Amino acid sequence: KSIGRGLTASTSSSLPQVLLPDAMQGSDPAKTMGSVKASLPPEVQSSLKSNYSKTGELTGYTLTGVHGERAIEAAKRTLKLSLKAISPREAVDLLSELKALTRPAQGDTTDLAVTLRAYAKRLSAYPADVVRHVLNTHDSPWWPAWAELSERLEIHSYRRKLMLQALEMKKG
Repeated sequence: KSIGRGLTASTSSSLPQVLLPDAMQGSDPAKTMGSVKASLPPEVQSSLKSNYSKTGELTGYTLTGVHGERAIEAAKRTLKLSLKAISPREAVDLLSELKALTRPAQGDTTDLAVTLRAYAKRLSAYPADVVRHVLNTHDSPWWPAWAELSERLEIHSYRRKLMLQALEMKKG
């Protein structure tokens, strides 16, 4: 049921009340990640442990303890929702706006329609809120190389992907 400000409450009697935010409609990946974590069933939330490399880089998550299948499935649904890809139409709209606000690299003669399609196709592998954030906060006067965008997209989405991977490896 709707409880206002884009939040929906689950009324399943066997699960705690779980908030499923519409934060993914925004463009703040940090806020979305906070909402996603808060929306996970408490027993899943408290037992997702971060794994780090020797250099301090997050390498994944481990789900410790025993969990009910329903709690794990609810957590998976929340994470999958948070990873929902941007629509091709919205990607093209955002790219068109970015193109209007930036200059092409000197000597770039690539057809604009081809460029927009190629970027939009690749953007469809990333969560909508992350794409919005990365494209709306591009602060260079130059059109970005795909490698630059890809790096920023990964920085803002990999935690959710790793959490989902840990949940998918765990049987309920």
